[in-house]
Amino acid sequence: MKDIKISITMWGAEKGNWIEFYTDIKEIIDNLGYEHTHIGIKNGKFSSGKIMTVKRKEKEIFESINGGDLPLSFSLYSLPKNYKVASFDYDFLCERNASYISVIIKENDYNASIEKTILSVLEKYIDLEYGEVYSVLASEMPLLYAETRDTKNLKTYSMIKILKNRS
Repeated sequence: MKDIKISITMWGAEKGNWIEFYTDIKEIIDNLGYEHTHIGIKNGKFSSGKIMTVKRKEKEIFESINGGDLPLSFSLYSLPKNYKVASFDYDFLCERNASYISVIIKENDYNASIEKTILSVLEKYIDLEYGEVYSVLASEMPLLYAETRDTKNLKTYSMIKILKNRS
């Protein structure tokens, strides 16, 4: 059986508080039974784009954001202890930037209830212009599609549903 990832992606203008976003996503990770282990951020202070452990950098990242150095992109991961490549081995990944927010989970974790929870959180932080729920093999990078909206970037892309603005 192939490992499949489900991506819930919303495109639009970002809005809302970054620390509240972090807290809300962390709660989703916890509710799925995972631990939030790594953070990725790009802003004035953190420019490498590399992910860092939550334990080592969370406080410093919060201080940077609270000091007005807002992220250009921000990601939260749940990585297993034995992971090799963060881009593929995650149990949970959320990426937020100026044009989209994407939450990627394992197919086994996906159901109507968790989808509803994720959508209600994401809607607080983006003015939805367009959204999709789609699946890909875990060996592919769904964020390539989130960045480009070009299905040619994913060999196993499969649309599950289109998301519409509910307001």
